[in-house]
Amino acid sequence: MTDSKADHPAKPTPWWYGIISLLIPAFVTFGAVMWVSLTAIGTYTGFSPLDEFQHLDSTAKAAEGDLWLPLNERVGETAMALEACRGINFAQQQLPSCDSLTFSPEDFQELGVNTAAGRPSLYYVATGIPAKFIAQAMPQWDFLDAARVSSALALAAGAALLAAAASRLSGSLITGSAIGVIVGLFPAVVAQGATVNPDSWSLLAGTVIVSFTLLRQRLPRVVYTIGLSVLLAVFCLTKANFVVLAAVPVTISFILAQGKFLARVRHVWPELLAAGISLLVFGAVTVAPLLAGEPSAAPMSAVLAISPDNPWSTLSVVNQSFAAVLPQVFDPSYAYSILARPPLSGMALVTAIFLVAASIVGILHARVDTRYFALSVAAIVTIFAAPLFTFAGQFAVHTYFSYPLRYGFVALPVIALALAALRPRRAPVAFVALGVICCYAVAFSGMDLRFS
Repeated sequence: MTDSKADHPAKPTPWWYGIISLLIPAFVTFGAVMWVSLTAIGTYTGFSPLDEFQHLDSTAKAAEGDLWLPLNERVGETAMALEACRGINFAQQQLPSCDSLTFSPEDFQELGVNTAAGRPSLYYVATGIPAKFIAQAMPQWDFLDAARVSSALALAAGAALLAAAASRLSGSLITGSAIGVIVGLFPAVVAQGATVNPDSWSLLAGTVIVSFTLLRQRLPRVVYTIGLSVLLAVFCLTKANFVVLAAVPVTISFILAQGKFLARVRHVWPELLAAGISLLVFGAVTVAPLLAGEPSAAPMSAVLAISPDNPWSTLSVVNQSFAAVLPQVFDPSYAYSILARPPLSGMALVTAIFLVAASIVGILHARVDTRYFALSVAAIVTIFAAPLFTFAGQFAVHTYFSYPLRYGFVALPVIALALAALRPRRAPVAFVALGVICCYAVAFSGMDLRFS
């Protein structure tokens, strides 16, 4: 008589297997994102016109210990010298000669007013200090190169953490690695992460908030409440529009709670408290400087004010909000021309539809008491919350400008983890990830890299 399998229970999984299962996707994704980011940086000599000049000035000053820049702060010598020598991509402004011994702020955009000043941001400290050490370790790089690499490290770290979280949710190393690569290598995401720009922290911020929310049942209530409040406040201090992430834990916990409506509301009081604190931080960061009464000296502030020449258009607001359903699909040539090549632009559209479709399917077909349904709803909520919150802020301060689609990147980790919670078969996800890598290989083929 043969022994049955029940007589020989499976051996317990070794303790180290769980660690390895998280580290492998993280390292694979980190390496892929850093490779692409460094290659992109090597093709991009000039400053990005998307406020990189102002962000670099704040970063350089933070690296020297100047952590708070008042409203109407003028740009410093480091930023002016670098822009005079490196130039601005896709800009017509005439810059001073690189050989000049001194520079005047009035000769640069916005008359030398640092439009990023007046609002505290942890991004500049977290980017500037590592950039200072990177520049010292690599003397052939200037501070712009070093700051871009420091920013790219944050992007790669966020993508790596996303891969680890996706691996845990999906129960598959291959799926987790593939999701990290797919999201971390969106051309638009790389375009922001490989420049000096707070949006490079979008993947890190979104992944941390979702992952911490899913740990609620394993943490004491007080620890969870304090931790979530601190994390939301920190990311709001990194970039103000990250405040939309406050909707994620409220949505997820409310859906996964038991009981009727009022019981669910009582269940999510830690998330509501954390969201309230993040809104207070947002108000302190964005509204308080406006209440100080000092008007901005930057010419752009007058251009963006609602006026007959720049009218508020409700129809345009609605159209842009719905267009944000695919926040990672846009032509990134304004920042990085190499990332607008057909292999990458076509890949971005396909992969964006692939990801967002998983959330739509989750809302339509998943059971309402599952993580897949909760994450799917949270993903769609975050996608629409980002533009609506941005336009609400514009209306409150009487300004209007087109919605920057990069503000929606914080929704990407929520979308990606919804796909992971679906636990798809490995082959399709791995196939898409492999396609992403191949598109980059084609786009970068034959490049003569300066940054090497």
